[in-house]
Amino acid sequence: SLRAHAQRLEQGREADELVRKKLHNTVQELKGNIRVYCRIRPALGEWERGQPSALQPGRSDRPGSVGERVDLLPPARAVRSAQMPTAFTFDKVFGPESGQAAVFSEIAGLVQSALDGFRVCIFAYGQTGSGKTHTMSGPPRE
Repeated sequence: SLRAHAQRLEQGREADELVRKKLHNTVQELKGNIRVYCRIRPALGEWERGQPSALQPGRSDRPGSVGERVDLLPPARAVRSAQMPTAFTFDKVFGPESGQAAVFSEIAGLVQSALDGFRVCIFAYGQTGSGKTHTMSGPPRE
């Protein structure tokens, strides 16, 4: 009967959905339960746009290294002292030109996990003016 066929299809869909959730969660766990991303906010105002950036994104140059690197350059007045940049490695680095779509594409799997009923936490951390609101909300026009 048509009703029995519809019931079998619904049971099959529910079973497929459970498999999808399990496989998706496995992929998220393989990516790492804790991921650290860095987003370099764009320069604010004319004064910042005229200054050299203290952060320089780039790929890690260490063999076997996983992730992306950001070099924190010493202040301009310290360059004469031959102070070396400090390197930090993150799972992903978003440069100032990265839009909200690029950030969302990286965390979309976590959003899906939350919709599937798994516990997920996404937060932004940094000092005042470092770009937390920009990271979570984006510019007003986007």
